Amino acid sequence: MGEDEADERLRKSGPELFRELKRLYAVAEVPDYFKNGVWRDDLMKIDLQLIEVHRREAGAPDPPPLSEVKLPPDLPRGVVRPHIPTPIVGSAATVVPATATGSAVADLRLIALFVAKWKLDVARTKAALTKLLPSRRRWVIAHFKPKGAAAVDDELEKYIAECQASNSWDTASVLNGSTNGVKRPVSAVAGTVAATVDPSKRQACKAASIIGVRLTPHFPLPAQSLMVRSGGQC
Repeated sequence: MGEDEADERLRKSGPELFRELKRLYAVAEVPDYFKNGVWRDDLMKIDLQLIEVHRREAGAPDPPPLSEVKLPPDLPRGVVRPHIPTPIVGSAATVVPATATGSAVADLRLIALFVAKWKLDVARTKAALTKLLPSRRRWVIAHFKPKGAAAVDDELEKYIAECQASNSWDTASVLNGSTNGVKRPVSAVAGTVAATVDPSKRQACKAASIIGVRLTPHFPLPAQSLMVRSGGQC
């Protein structure tokens, strides 16, 4: 993409900018870039430049002519006042976490870059990857490499079948995961407790223990221990 051509694309907005993006990013979805009745031009421009760089580095073929890019018939034409639904008394609203939407957008971007890198068929690749769990999908994208001159799309489907048979993606997740927490040594805890006792009182307690007197330290104890224990205090 030449500098003049890039500048011309980035001067566009709304549906026309989305058309430019979809020309390079065939799996782009309107809901990812049209939020609350407003086109996210900033996000589309970032993705447009990012995907162009990845396509160039991967040696992807030239994109189709802009005139051949098909847009949804109900595509929003511009800034639209968002529709605010009337709440129904007695019904609970369903809240969709923002992280779920963000994760879906990120996964679509990964798929688009993956398609451009290996020159895959968009429809077949999207169908093969979207049915996988997110962790498995990322595993395939990170580890798949075509081995020969065979059809790359067939190789991808074969690779996914091999991963399902060997369960290699889940095994790797377990090995890379961390299930052990960090525990403080007993000596460190004991040292902390001992440090809270006044040195002069520690000496008195030590002397009293020599003559067999049972003593209770002055730092707070749990209520249950106070009920069970008895004796003098130092």
